[in-house]
Amino acid sequence: MSNNLNKFWKIVDYDQNIAQAVAKLYCETMPELVEDIYQCVEQQDLLMFSNKMHSLTGSIGFIGFDTESKLIDELKNTADQHKRLPNPLELKLLIVSLSNIAESFTNQVLSNQVTYLSETRQQS
Repeated sequence: MSNNLNKFWKIVDYDQNIAQAVAKLYCETMPELVEDIYQCVEQQDLLMFSNKMHSLTGSIGFIGFDTESKLIDELKNTADQHKRLPNPLELKLLIVSLSNIAESFTNQVLSNQVTYLSETRQQS
């Protein structure tokens, strides 16, 4: 079990219903957010990019991906400080990678939640 998943279960207080609702919402909103970020880069909209990256940082951080959240935040801050957007290809690769991680994480939560909860309670 990954540390990310352990943190997520602690965040949702081991509640299956909350975990499932968060996972579903995350799956529904992540693709649109990623597409919005792509558009910001293509349109050279620094303000909107900053706002979208902030949203992504919070989403990724909430479900336990702290390292990835920090990387996104650093990318946002670098763009803000230099008043320019990062290379679109580099940004796309980062976002795709993060989206794949988030999708895998969410699928694990949805498919393994009952097993994980029983394992966690036995260890306590």
